[in-house]
Amino acid sequence: MKDGIWDKERFWIDFHIGKGDEKQKIMSEYYALRDKNGRYLGCMEVSQNISDIQKLTGEKRLLD
Repeated sequence: MKDGIWDKERFWIDFHIGKGDEKQKIMSEYYALRDKNGRYLGCMEVSQNISDIQKLTGEKRLLD
């Protein structure tokens, strides 16, 4: 990121909870932050549990 080779990246892992087989899928995304001249300022990480998202089927529209 700092060298400008890439500006974002996404990873996901299976996160095990407790003693059983229960697990959640966690996705982390990393975004390069740059100033108006393109100079690297740092990185922002966004993580979320996507287990429920993976179960989606069909469609749901805004006005449904």
